[in-house]
Amino acid sequence: CDAQYLRNNVAWDEKYRGVRCRSKQHGVWALLLKQFWLGLSRLITGGILIFRFGWRDPGPEDPATIWYKRITLRLFSLLYDLFDEVNEVKSDYFNALQSSFYVCCAGFDAERFAERQVARLLGANFNYLVSTRIEDSNELDILPQVDPIRTDEVDTKISDMLERINRIRLVHEQSRRVHEQREAQLEDPRAA
Repeated sequence: CDAQYLRNNVAWDEKYRGVRCRSKQHGVWALLLKQFWLGLSRLITGGILIFRFGWRDPGPEDPATIWYKRITLRLFSLLYDLFDEVNEVKSDYFNALQSSFYVCCAGFDAERFAERQVARLLGANFNYLVSTRIEDSNELDILPQVDPIRTDEVDTKISDMLERINRIRLVHEQSRRVHEQREAQLEDPRAA
């Protein structure tokens, strides 16, 4: 399931807006946490989780990016705690200009998931998102319970991964601009 494919009231021409939530950001994160809640609750020891995520960094001064990165560090710290391996996959060809990428997590530790009561944690954060009165998504405090297990080493791994994803996207954006400029200089762009 991916929020970009959801439709409000199953209408074909309407985009998802986080109907049960105060904003699209509330709804997208609620959906993601619900997916993890349901999926990880069924995953067996050694299992694999693959999901789509997005990262775009317009700069360190952007309040939305600061918030999004804090929540992303928490989410991925949880994944690093529950899985032996967490790796990103970003195509150099398909959707290269988009901020989305896939995350592959292998070697699930079902015992740790149960011991740490992660299902309860995900459920509580999902319920918080669908019931909160906080309007501004930048003020949401999602997954604060993960902070005690975060480490500088894992935060650095996650930050490096996000930087790689952003760099790939920026390289493809620049490449697209160069190609568009070359085509614009041709008398007949179809002759290229």
